[in-house]
Amino acid sequence: MDNQPGIKEVKKALKDWQQDKVDAASDDLKALTGAATTLAAEAALTALETAFPDCFPKD
Repeated sequence: MDNQPGIKEVKKALKDWQQDKVDAASDDLKALTGAATTLAAEAALTALETAFPDCFPKD
């Protein structure tokens, strides 16, 4: 069945499409991880500013 005309092209197209989806999901995960890291850092800084206000002078 793999020798029928067009089967190899369809399989390659499907494989390429799947890889595109994996790559897009990976990019999304990287972006979300970066955003979560930023939010966690901001939360930690806010907690430190609240706990030790004398160490963080207000302008």
